Amino acid sequence: MRASKRRSAREGGDDIILGGFIADFVCFDARLIVEVDGATHSTNEEIARDAARSAALVVQGFAVLRFTNDDVFRNLEGVLETISRNADGIEAAHR
Repeated sequence: MRASKRRSAREGGDDIILGGFIADFVCFDARLIVEVDGATHSTNEEIARDAARSAALVVQGFAVLRFTNDDVFRNLEGVLETISRNADGIEAAHR
């Protein structure tokens, strides 16, 4: 994922709003959204809302990867490898 085309709502810039949803991280070249979910994404209702949100973003042509905060804190290397592998595969498919 090339940094020049990656945007993050957490970098202090403007929120990244796609189809009425705010995305945590977006790579527009790879059409990839990465969401990092905290404890507020654990009830059945919240999980269903996240699934509907992901489905709406997929319809817009994005792939969506979801990780928990715990995934990031305990297995950052694995999270980054998963993101990289997916971004590379998606970018290759769009060439």
